[in-house]
Amino acid sequence: MATVHQISCASCGFVMRFYDDFTRREYLFENGRRMKVCTQLAWCNTCNKAVDGERIPDTEEAEESIRSITSGAAEEETDVDRRTEDDIMLRESTFEEWRGKRESSPRCLACGSDKILFPDAHGVIRNACPKCGKDLSVACSGWATVELPNKKYTYSPEGLLLDVQSIDLASRSMDEMDELSERKKTHQSTGRWWSRFFSRRS
Repeated sequence: MATVHQISCASCGFVMRFYDDFTRREYLFENGRRMKVCTQLAWCNTCNKAVDGERIPDTEEAEESIRSITSGAAEEETDVDRRTEDDIMLRESTFEEWRGKRESSPRCLACGSDKILFPDAHGVIRNACPKCGKDLSVACSGWATVELPNKKYTYSPEGLLLDVQSIDLASRSMDEMDELSERKKTHQSTGRWWSRFFSRRS
């Protein structure tokens, strides 16, 4: 299942569709720790198309999400997936260290360019149309049934692609399946990105 976004230009009639198929993307740190890449639809001026853009949350957003998980940890806790206080503290410290050291701007996760534009609060990407150079409008147009991606992409802490690996779709965890269901219900609500930000297998 993939979210379908329509990107269009009212001035010249340009239209394209972008499918968010929940591709698995992770940062890899020198100490072996992994952290999920937070993504957002963006327009890449190098690729000249809509892409998965690297989203770098600010500290205020991170702290709010951490508080949300901490307050809800007890009711969400299961024997399989325990969000302990130590685990939350480790996630917080890893994020803070990465965020503090990060030097580069958000990148296109396809080509690595930092020449990307995100939609504003009204779903508009300014002056990005590849045909006429005017504004593009982004709208979620529904869901489409697609095959789950069978690749895992690993990036440096600066957002540069390091490795691409094939994965066995049958081995994808129940947690990942629950994530797909949750995102379908909330239409990619950004309020709970932190709970999906870290790889629990690391």
